[in-house]
Amino acid sequence: MKNVSPCLLERTLQKQHSGIMYSQPDEDHQKVQDVLLADITIQAQEKERNRISMGLHDSLGQLLSAAKLVLQACMHRTTDTDTLMFLVKANGILQESTAELRNICQNLSPRSIHENGLQIALYELKRDIESSTEVAMKVDINLEQQYLPKLVELDIFRICQELVSNALKHGKASVIRVSLRSLRDAVMLKFSDNGKGFEQGESHAGQGLKNIKIRVTSHKGSFKFKSIPFKRTEAIVLIPIK
Repeated sequence: MKNVSPCLLERTLQKQHSGIMYSQPDEDHQKVQDVLLADITIQAQEKERNRISMGLHDSLGQLLSAAKLVLQACMHRTTDTDTLMFLVKANGILQESTAELRNICQNLSPRSIHENGLQIALYELKRDIESSTEVAMKVDINLEQQYLPKLVELDIFRICQELVSNALKHGKASVIRVSLRSLRDAVMLKFSDNGKGFEQGESHAGQGLKNIKIRVTSHKGSFKFKSIPFKRTEAIVLIPIK
């Protein structure tokens, strides 16, 4: 073995030590940047959702209401049976359209989460799913009166919406389970379904999972996801509470 100069050895160790010393702040800085970027992205998304929801309600909603009034006036004035039958059918379609618009606005900007809180919003989501599909949605909540910031409640609800949407559209699930638990300094969301699952590289699921990760990152939380093709999908979200 060649002799190594003590000075050279010392300088080498100093460089290595210096690299270790400066790598950690760089990693911490990157984590802070990721959290800030995630927070900005979510705020922009929610602002745009609210804008679209209000626009639909104030413009298209008003037009549908006006059309309904005109249609009902025609129904009262007509004496022809065949014409009345067509008007009644058109009125039914118009009512369905109004209900669908209401659902779209609710999904874009859920009033329940703002007015009644996360627990009621999740049970209303369960009611909507079970009343409009053949899927059974089991909701189990035990927060032990833990206070959750409004932004945390909104993001947990959005995450549930995304996971439920994947289960219905792509997983073809018949049973969905949602569990919400309070821990010492965090809240934990567990989700599972008995659908067909999917490969995590599939494009239809990719963007939804990215959105979930962005929301979780904004709270410095963790997200674990597992999908077994043709069997089930599972997800665990852990968000620290300050």
